[in-house]
Amino acid sequence: MLQQAAGNDASPEEDIEAPKGKFTTSAYSPNTPSHGPVFLVKAIVGKVVTIFRGSGDNDGAIELSRDFTLGIIIGLFMIANLVILDHTNIIHSDSAHNIRRTGFKLLNDPETIAFFEESSDLKFLPMYLYDNMREEITSQKRNADLQKVVDKRTAEENEKIREKEALKKEFESLVNHPTLELDKYCGGCIWNLATTCNGRVTFLQDKYGMGLYSAKLSAMEIKTCKK
Repeated sequence: MLQQAAGNDASPEEDIEAPKGKFTTSAYSPNTPSHGPVFLVKAIVGKVVTIFRGSGDNDGAIELSRDFTLGIIIGLFMIANLVILDHTNIIHSDSAHNIRRTGFKLLNDPETIAFFEESSDLKFLPMYLYDNMREEITSQKRNADLQKVVDKRTAEENEKIREKEALKKEFESLVNHPTLELDKYCGGCIWNLATTCNGRVTFLQDKYGMGLYSAKLSAMEIKTCKK
């Protein structure tokens, strides 16, 4: 009986990382909602804090590694803040100034730059050279756009020239058609005993704004303007 009571009173060790409430069941069910991102973040942060805070069960190696890591992080953070404060002239520290000057000198060293370029597959350029290259690229792009416009206008002009040549050939074929008999026009002949045929054509053009061939056809209504 005592053993049974003890067995009933004994409870399994509680998992402090297990979710509470409706997430406490350990069996998987399709109807059970999955853990949200907020819960997962809290669980990860809690685990990291637990490791760094340590417990009595940790051995010396883990504690030493933890203290060493925390010391490096805190040291780098303080050095970075000191350099920033010195750079902004809030405080003046010779050590921070020397660190900053050494860092700039190291970053400007050709060997260091070559190492970073080779490692990162990038090319570091001075600002003036970078600006010149950007200006050159912009200029080339602008020239390319202008060249496209010029090529388009040239193509349109060539197309119009081809159309003009085709119309000219068609016009000449119509003018030289035997029905019109324009090839028989006699410009020096007398028109209606008053003027020459060319004079009549000029009069019609000036007076009525007629075209050259229309004026010739009108003048040729008098048979004397035909050869």
